[in-house]
Amino acid sequence: MNMVSFVLVSVLARSVSRRYLKFMAENWKELSLREKLGDVVLMVTSGERCFRLTKDDVTEITELRSMQGEADTRMMIHVKHAATS
Repeated sequence: MNMVSFVLVSVLARSVSRRYLKFMAENWKELSLREKLGDVVLMVTSGERCFRLTKDDVTEITELRSMQGEADTRMMIHVKHAATS
């Protein structure tokens, strides 16, 4: 099995506006951009929702749906999910 890279993108980053990240999250869903991912799995949070993007599809990860306001806590939720998936 090939090694899969995980990239976490958080809409809670203070240095980047939430609207810009939402725009980026929505645009990564486009097939033409996803094809550039190769073997990378991109996990994108947008608001309460989290999506798993691969070159082949976009899947909402309902287990990662969160209203958590603290970025540190939300990242730990992602780490736990990645460790058990």
